[in-house]
Amino acid sequence: MAAPPADVPAMTHSHMPTDDPIAATRLWLERIVIGLNLCPFAKAVYVKDQVRIVLSDATTPEALVEQLAEELVLLRDTPAEQIDTTLIVHPQVLTDFLDYNDFLDNADAAIEALDLQGILQVASFHPDYQFDGVAADDASNYTNRAPFPTLHLLREDSVARAVDVYPDPDVIVERNIQTLDRIGVVLVTGGANGIGRGVAQAVLGAGGRVLIGDLDVEAGEACLAEWQRGDDAAFQRLDITDEASVRDFVAVALQRFGRIDGLVNNAGMAGPHGTLLQDMAWEEWQRRLSSLHGAFLCSKHALPALSARTEGAIINIASTRAWQSEAHSEAYAAAKGGLVAFTHALAISSGPAVRVNSISPGWIGTSAWQAPSRRHQPDYSATDHAQHPVGRVGRPEDIGALAVYLLSSLSGFTTGQDFIVDGGMSRKMIYAE
Repeated sequence: MAAPPADVPAMTHSHMPTDDPIAATRLWLERIVIGLNLCPFAKAVYVKDQVRIVLSDATTPEALVEQLAEELVLLRDTPAEQIDTTLIVHPQVLTDFLDYNDFLDNADAAIEALDLQGILQVASFHPDYQFDGVAADDASNYTNRAPFPTLHLLREDSVARAVDVYPDPDVIVERNIQTLDRIGVVLVTGGANGIGRGVAQAVLGAGGRVLIGDLDVEAGEACLAEWQRGDDAAFQRLDITDEASVRDFVAVALQRFGRIDGLVNNAGMAGPHGTLLQDMAWEEWQRRLSSLHGAFLCSKHALPALSARTEGAIINIASTRAWQSEAHSEAYAAAKGGLVAFTHALAISSGPAVRVNSISPGWIGTSAWQAPSRRHQPDYSATDHAQHPVGRVGRPEDIGALAVYLLSSLSGFTTGQDFIVDGGMSRKMIYAE
């Protein structure tokens, strides 16, 4: 995290645990700052547990100044090996960015009063951060946006060491802005629930804009109400098996946002198990292949706009069932296996203007990512978690983090690939006991 204040990248994350600002801040650091490699200096101090994150209970600027002074003294008196940098998260005060910006003079005065000029400095992060003379939705603002108002206390010598490694910090700033800007406008089918919602929220958190399409109107409207992202997010009812509906979905995106930079084909029938093959009607087989048919229709109608961007990206959400199976899952496996094959074929046809990759999730818990009327916390056993080498069942944000990378310019040399995200489960040998 030790970097010049203007260069320390930060941005909002639209699915943060707002009742736990510390957890939200850690998630932002891990998924956005480190996950997107927007700050090359952040990972080293974070993995060494040298980042102190403090939740302030201050409700007035005066109380925050007192706490800031205490934390400045603590940072000064503590070896860098123990605390290299401090984040003071203050969700109850200075929530208005203009008030926050005015407060920064008090932060500078605190450093001067403690005679810490040239030793420590304070950088600034805020959910509504806006550089002077820059439009509110400009990508550059997201480099200094965090889930909550935050003061970042840095050591000057750490900044100097970082600059020695990166002698031209402006290159970092420019790269960060390009990465955020190129995420752009993303269409997410099946984006109102589960993995699709996780992807959409990750896109918003990385500074992108999103149109979610879903048959579930209740869930779609709930997303917009809960995200509170204004013009950055929109919902359109979408039936991926109806070409007219798909055509309208793409048209709405172009009308509302003027461009399409990414498409995530996620919609389709959930659940691998269906009727026994010998008893399955043709109509059910067709329904269970809807994710493959929908990916075709959505890609067909979005490709012209994606190609016009010259750096477009498509992600098809497949499944580990494309690679391994249980009994009586033939239709689901065919759909997901077809998506993987469709991915590498389309990557060859649509390159270099559009990159195409797929993600094959394993066991992803989605019960907490549904419409409010169906939402509930998962109830997993220790065995459920333990069968994953990473020690837990997956979460939608695990897929969202990879999706943001594949949609961004950071993955510009990656196309035609399938990425398995299953906590290592498909690599674990299982023997009958």
